Order: sequence, then C-alpha cells, then structure tokens
Amino acid sequence: MLKYRQLPELGNPNYALYAPPWLLHMFRVLAWGATAAFFIWGMPDILGSGEDLWIIWVMGGLLLLVSIGLAMPASFRPLINFACDMNGVYIVYERDKHAFLPWDQVRDIRIETIAGSGSRSQTGLVVEAKVDDPELQTQLFRTHFLFGKDPIDEEGYGRAGISNNARSMTKAVYEINRIRRLAGLRPFE
Repeated sequence: MLKYRQLPELGNPNYALYAPPWLLHMFRVLAWGATAAFFIWGMPDILGSGEDLWIIWVMGGLLLLVSIGLAMPASFRPLINFACDMNGVYIVYERDKHAFLPWDQVRDIRIETIAGSGSRSQTGLVVEAKVDDPELQTQLFRTHFLFGKDPIDEEGYGRAGISNNARSMTKAVYEINRIRRLAGLRPFE
C-alpha cells in the first residue's frame, strides 16, 4: 500500500501523478547552493566591511531558515494531484482535500490541451466525471479548469483538467487503462 500525504491508502495496483523526484531534488540542491555561496563568499565581505548592513543579515537568516526547511523530509513528499486504483479516481483539488470518484462515475480520461494555445499550450489529463454534490462540483471544476471550455456539459458530466507535472501523459493514460482492465472494466479510448 502506498501512502501519500493528501490521500487515504491506495489499493494495489495504483497510479499517482506527481512531480518527478529529480525536479524536487534539483530545487533542493539549488537552494542549498545559494545558501552556501552566501555564507562562503558573502559573509567574509560583510564582516570585513565594518558597516552595519542589517538587510544582509536578514537575508542570510532567511536563507538559513529555507535551508533548514529543505532538510526536512516532509517538505519533499510527493504532492499528488491525481491518483487511481481498482476502486476509482482521486483528484486533489486543495492541498489536503480530495474527491474520490468511483469508476462508474468517470466517463472518460484523455490527453488534451488544458491551458493556453499554440506553442504556449499545456497538455494534461482531462477527467470527465459525474459529481452529484454541488459544492464538490464547484470546487473540483473551478480548481481544475479548461480555458475557453464549459466545465460541465448538458448530461451533467464535469471536465477537470489536471496538469502533467512534467510526466508523460501517454504513460499516465496507459497506466490508468491497465488498472481499469485489472478491475474488469473497459479501458478508455
């Protein structure tokens, strides 16, 4: 069983869409590098100048706090915005809130442009699902929006666009269909 901060335990098999670990570790290394550079090259100049540069001391303190925060393992747990298992789909719409949609409420999951156009477009997963709760419907389809498209169609199915998080969307659809087949359901086209 996999555990994620925003979701309950997912059954096996499952698939979760989150930012790749190398991207998070690259951010961590860059922040530590900036802090080290400040303390190695900046601090001797400040101490030797004899001037009262309080803003530099404040900046150094903030860099040190950021570095300590980045050392905490909890700050680099994967932040997931989509997951699925044999029971259905989980869509995270706020940091600690998610919607569970059983497979019978999900009409389609496909790759589509979810924001922008032309060379500045962003592709991601589009989940078409029927959500009965009006408040959840508002939250889910307000947070995950599609530019220029109505999020809810005439049959009551909402369209949630989910960012790709620097992951392959083709692999995501393949994994989702694999889980649907294992659950005895028809894969999406």
